This record gives sequence, C-alpha cells and structure tokens, in this order.
Amino acid sequence: MSVHFEKPMLCQEMIGREAYLEIAFRQMNEVKQKQGQVLLIAGEAGIGKSRFIKEIENTV
Repeated sequence: MSVHFEKPMLCQEMIGREAYLEIAFRQMNEVKQKQGQVLLIAGEAGIGKSRFIKEIENTV
C-alpha cells in the first residue's frame, strides 16, 4: 500500500540544532552592532540547511 501526500510534511520544531542556532543568533547580534560576520551553512543534500535558514529568518 502506498501513501501519497499533497504537501511535503515539515517538522515545525528544530530538533538537535539548538547549539548551532545559538551561534547563528550570536553572530546576527554582532551584525546588528555593526560588526561584520560570515556564517557558512554547509551540509549534504536533505540535511536541513534551508530549514535552518528559515528558522533564523523567522527569529531575526
């Protein structure tokens, strides 16, 4: 039996990324204080890079 979904299912909660989010938020705060920063987000396909960026965007 196959199950088909109309829309992709996305987890609303970030799981296991709290430490990485904290680093990103710290860097964003430094940017607000006019201190230049570079944040590289890299990883294998499907690991959650876009979801991670969306989480940062929703918080900032």
